[in-house]
Amino acid sequence: MEKIAGRVKEALVASGMTQAELARRVAMSESALSKALGGTRSFAAVELAEIAYALDSPLHYLITGEPDPYEVRAAARHVYDRASRTYAADAEPDRQVLEGIALLYRQADERPTGSAYPAEHDVDSRAVGVGPWPGGRQDWPEDPRYDPELLSQGDRRNVVDRYRYWSIEAIRADLASRAHLLHVAIENVSQDLNIGSIVRSANAFNAAGVHIIGRRRWNKRGAMVTNRYLDVRHHPEAGELLDWAAAEGYEVIGIDNGPGSLQLEEAELPERCLMVFGSEGEGISPELAAGCSRLLRIGQYGSTRSINVAAAAAVAMHAWILQHAGPAPD
Repeated sequence: MEKIAGRVKEALVASGMTQAELARRVAMSESALSKALGGTRSFAAVELAEIAYALDSPLHYLITGEPDPYEVRAAARHVYDRASRTYAADAEPDRQVLEGIALLYRQADERPTGSAYPAEHDVDSRAVGVGPWPGGRQDWPEDPRYDPELLSQGDRRNVVDRYRYWSIEAIRADLASRAHLLHVAIENVSQDLNIGSIVRSANAFNAAGVHIIGRRRWNKRGAMVTNRYLDVRHHPEAGELLDWAAAEGYEVIGIDNGPGSLQLEEAELPERCLMVFGSEGEGISPELAAGCSRLLRIGQYGSTRSINVAAAAAVAMHAWILQHAGPAPD
């Protein structure tokens, strides 16, 4: 493990990142990271994966010290001149293709790319955001909600037009001021992409918060950075979530197709509603199910027994929206 720590140190120095910044990015305490780098504790596998991602260093190298034998390498197409016995290559077409691929990854990624703000743009979106504020600095609005860096460099984030150029803090505050009395909880969901998709749907419907039971660390890429705009809370066990719901006056509704469940489409949902979702395999734990006032299932018409939990969450949240939210502001 000392050799692994040494390679992590080398990658950290090469990245120009501080140890404190690395700890923040990989959700480790500075003390834990310092001990791991000093050899007094071992890196967990998930920690090494997060560190490799944050430092843009091959995970295989950090673990083994050897180049990754499966690393993808790209070479420009070339032609052979028999007369001169030389190879010639016009790399420009390939460079343009690779730059286009890299752009798509940057737009889908939550990591900063030379700016304090992440490229949140969806790869399948038609809009590409806006450029710098027209007219230059002298024409910038004085409203404190606008972010100077975005006004200067443009806003390519995946946000609706009314939030263009606003800072993250301003968007978050505005959403919170008119958030719906709907909360969503996730239990036993192992796929990070599903967690991120649920968070993203909760943001789209402006739910007041998302609660994740058990897991505190999850890859947030699937959320497309929407987790920065709403309240995401973590609870070590179901009992703590149920205590929170009771204290805040929320009725707990389980979305599950187990025995005794009723049709969601026919149910009247409470305004102060906490919807809880489990994985397709494990479902909701007995402890959490016991704390639900009722279980509701989504009506299905095909052969499959269940639908993806992220899709189910979006359907259920929209059912609540139809009953309580009124027309969308846009």
